[in-house]
Parts: sequence; C-alpha cells; structure tokens
Amino acid sequence: MLSGHLEPGARATVRLKDLTYIAQSMEFLGISLPVVDLVRDLHQNLIDVVYGDENHSAIVRVFEMRAGVEARG
Repeated sequence: MLSGHLEPGARATVRLKDLTYIAQSMEFLGISLPVVDLVRDLHQNLIDVVYGDENHSAIVRVFEMRAGVEARG
C-alpha cells in the first residue's frame, strides 16, 4: 500500500456489506468485537469519499486524509 500500488480485490462496497452482516450477526448473538465496528467505519469513510469501487487497501487514503499527509511513495 505504501508504494502506491492498490492491487485489485473485493471492492469496499462489498466489504462494507459483509461487515454489516457480521455486525448484525454479532448483535443477534450478543457478541461485541469493537474492531469490527472500527473496520466497518473505515470502509464507510472510504465509500463516503468516493473510493467505494476500490479494494480495502485504499483505506490508506482515509488515514492520509485524516492526517493531512500522503503516506504512499
């Protein structure tokens, strides 16, 4: 990711759908895994800033925007 090569994989929109299903299942079972909420929020941020068709490695862009720096070479 840091080299700037964001190789194809599952789109962020697909991953968000899956993470939402996981969160719903966890809620039904009474299980709490805060990392799932964190990763789901990161994917939602990625989609909100128009990178939803890119794969999960584009999440580095969310961190770059939040920090105001570019981490990729």
